[in-house]
Amino acid sequence: MKQLFITALLLVIVKLGVGQFWQNAADIVPNEEYDNIHVQKVHTSEEVSSFVIWVKNEVKPHHHGNHVEHVYVIEGYGTMLLGDELKEVKAGDIIAIPPNIIHAVKTLSKTPLKVISIQAPEFFNKDRNYVESENWPPK
Repeated sequence: MKQLFITALLLVIVKLGVGQFWQNAADIVPNEEYDNIHVQKVHTSEEVSSFVIWVKNEVKPHHHGNHVEHVYVIEGYGTMLLGDELKEVKAGDIIAIPPNIIHAVKTLSKTPLKVISIQAPEFFNKDRNYVESENWPPK
């Protein structure tokens, strides 16, 4: 499954004409110091944006009004809110998040969660809407 996801990601990048980016995700490291969340853009176009994201503590509950987001966990583990459900997430997991679904994550591992986030169409920060959730923080 992991190889299938990585292959699909690479095919999308090549199909969009940006095949010049080729790097093993494990080799991508933060390009600056950060307190909680660090986002490193891999690619963006009108059709899709992709990022490597590190989370030391948590991402607060939010939703995206116009985006589908796919998250692939590379390292670490934690608890994720997806809609009304809390799920354990770990390296190797793939999470599909439709538009307007509230989601959040709490890192439980000693090392930060490291994920690939792919959002379609192109992601702009203005489409991140923070909200309150009775299911967050996890008990």
